[in-house]
Amino acid sequence: MSSARGNQLQPLLGVVTAITGLSLFLLVGGLFVTVLDALRKPVCVRDSWRETCIEAPTGGERALSLLLHAPTSFVYVGALLLLLVLLVRAQRLGAHNVHTADDVRGYGVFLLIALPVSTFVEALTRWLLAPYDTWSFVGDWDVPWWALFTGLGLLSVAKIIRTGAAMREELEGTV
Repeated sequence: MSSARGNQLQPLLGVVTAITGLSLFLLVGGLFVTVLDALRKPVCVRDSWRETCIEAPTGGERALSLLLHAPTSFVYVGALLLLLVLLVRAQRLGAHNVHTADDVRGYGVFLLIALPVSTFVEALTRWLLAPYDTWSFVGDWDVPWWALFTGLGLLSVAKIIRTGAAMREELEGTV
């Protein structure tokens, strides 16, 4: 949807596009290096209390070591891809419609669920590789509070956009 004021999403859309491309490149490269390291080196786990290295890890321990950082990396790249899709659709359809509100709501739900779950999986993986106490992984869980608050904020913004879209449709219907 073209506007007389120009594309208001363009600065952010350009930055998100560039960062998403770079992130995908780094994710693939990092995954390749991580897999090579997991196959050759001892498995070392650093939690909040200590560092533990397994000199002769089993295949299962090597596989688990891939979950030490990969879930959060995938979620961050996924969040960038979702943001890019949201911005492209909002640019095409307009910022004040029901579809954009649904996209913003979906992005908020993604941030509320995916990032806390991925960091929880990483904490649980650290505990499985080097157990400290029975429930020590809960204390080692780095809860991404910013994602929870941002997700809740986006749910509120989605309601505002939906209300604005409904008011716009009513106004267009009366004119």
